Amino acid sequence: MLAMIVAALPLTAQSLPDQAVQRLEAVINRTMQEQKIPGFAIGVVKDGRLVYSRGFGVMQVGQPDQPVTAQTLFHMASITKPFVATSIMQLVEQGKLNLDDPVVKHVPYFRLKDERYKEITVRHMVTHTSGMPDVKNY
Repeated sequence: MLAMIVAALPLTAQSLPDQAVQRLEAVINRTMQEQKIPGFAIGVVKDGRLVYSRGFGVMQVGQPDQPVTAQTLFHMASITKPFVATSIMQLVEQGKLNLDDPVVKHVPYFRLKDERYKEITVRHMVTHTSGMPDVKNY
């Protein structure tokens, strides 16, 4: 819902107009209250430039001294899979990446204790066939 509202707002190259900010923040605050969302961060990008960013609420329920900021990092887990896969396939279409490339070709700092990590390909990662174990503590 928020994405549709942001998409409909008139944007400038520098920042969101005050009226748009007020409308956006009213929707965010109302939605957070209705959906019981403790914290939320948003960034609006127009023509490759950040035109608005702000955090709302708190990082952890019951911790008012830990507000969410525009720089707060969130654990995203599985919700990011469609975005990452789409981005990877766009890079494949552009000829910038091959699914059978080793991951270390594009992420040279990628390391695992098992030396076979060097054989893990982008395709393995996208299709969850790398053999990497799931983890509980991200």
